[in-house]
Amino acid sequence: MKRRVVVSGMGMVTPAGIGLEPNWQNVVEGKSMALPVNDLPVSVAAQIRDFRPEEYIKDRRILRFLPPEDGYGIASAKMALEDAGFKAGEVDLGEGGVYLGSSKEITWPDWIFSALPESTDEDESVYTRKFGTQAMQKINPLHSLQHYLPNACLYYISQIFKLHGANNNFITSEVASLQAVGEAFYAIREGDSDLILAGGFDSTLNRASASCLGSLGLLSRSHDPRGACRPFDHLRDGTVLGEGAGMVVLEELSQALARRARIYAEILGFSSTTNPEISIPHSKSLSLAIEKSLSEGSISPSEVGYINLQGNATQMGDIVETQALKMALGNSVYDIPLSSTKPITGHLRAASGVVGLIHASLTLNHGILPPTANYQYPDPECDLDYIPGEPRKADLNVAVSLNYGGGRNAAVVVRRFSYLPFFLR
Repeated sequence: MKRRVVVSGMGMVTPAGIGLEPNWQNVVEGKSMALPVNDLPVSVAAQIRDFRPEEYIKDRRILRFLPPEDGYGIASAKMALEDAGFKAGEVDLGEGGVYLGSSKEITWPDWIFSALPESTDEDESVYTRKFGTQAMQKINPLHSLQHYLPNACLYYISQIFKLHGANNNFITSEVASLQAVGEAFYAIREGDSDLILAGGFDSTLNRASASCLGSLGLLSRSHDPRGACRPFDHLRDGTVLGEGAGMVVLEELSQALARRARIYAEILGFSSTTNPEISIPHSKSLSLAIEKSLSEGSISPSEVGYINLQGNATQMGDIVETQALKMALGNSVYDIPLSSTKPITGHLRAASGVVGLIHASLTLNHGILPPTANYQYPDPECDLDYIPGEPRKADLNVAVSLNYGGGRNAAVVVRRFSYLPFFLR
């Protein structure tokens, strides 16, 4: 018999706030966190403010070369574990695991640029041989280890919080953190682990990411920080850059009950699929991820009470996502409230999936559906209930979190946990 898996702790750091409470409040209010920026090839972006990594990380050796996104990840891990009842340094989680998603790249290239003069000739041409033999001597090796290695954050988390069991790091673009959660769900369900910290972290607030996403036509050209990101709106023209992290503690049900843990939700199903082309969203592939995740959880479309959407606010992407929902859910989709929280947090890329899952889980617990901020002008091709304007109260049992990008799609189904047997609910 397959084991049941629950979410017993959550933590997040996003432009909407540091911690669950401020994040949820701003998401429910539909308050965009985007602000004007001057040092990126875009006009607006959603930045995290007032974050102090030293409040979460005591080891100065880690802090010395810590990139911001790794700091967000470690802080979110600490919040999630403490939310689950585990105090850092007081409990040795031993066989507990860590599954993380990231899309870490050379996000802070100044240390490379500073070495380029050492590898140029008189005609200002760059020679690879000179860069490897002369220029690299000018670079502290710790820079390349900590700013480039995608698994550095996973290592720090495992050491700080004594999580020495199963571990995995997913580099699957936008779906990375949701895939980390899904694979952790499988590992616990099949008996490979009893507890796994899962989630992701990322920052797109650098020239490399901005140039890449901009070249794909994903970024808004608006100069209005509060209204730049407009998912499913007729006037949408792209998303806004963001940064952040989200983590969830997944546990086998009997273990969580034995220690009287608070249970936010039970994970019922997960699925990920691949598109025919890496840079073009695909409705059939996304719909297949939705269908398979619902099937795995034995949930019918009519039982779904809310879906947290990707909602990139691109012309093509939002239409494809709408088409996928119709294909997977049939006529039931017109009765399901849907929303995207990206106008509030910005696009968190690899962290966006787990943040959406946390929002979906909080929706189950609070009975409040967050709105899609900035949705004003309906698009005839996006004709579903995107919760415009104000949040809604709702009594729901099942929610879905969707994610796509980089040629991949993912969906996770969660249900409000009940201590009653199914037939008595």
